[in-house]
Amino acid sequence: MGKDMSCYNVSIVDLSYRFTFKDSVKCNKIKLGDYELWNHSDDPKFADIKILSLDLPTNSFLVLKNLITAQTN
Repeated sequence: MGKDMSCYNVSIVDLSYRFTFKDSVKCNKIKLGDYELWNHSDDPKFADIKILSLDLPTNSFLVLKNLITAQTN
């Protein structure tokens, strides 16, 4: 996540950190240090995401277009 926290809201939902991007924000890439976790070109159906959810118990993340459609990586 970038340093500008005005681009997203953070919440804790069901043992997950949820980063919800504001409507004016287009997330193109998610990195952990130098490692690229996700890129908007990975799957054309998920080129425009609104939520990144980090599941703490399973140590996995979800990329969501909205609260109904999800892709697990």
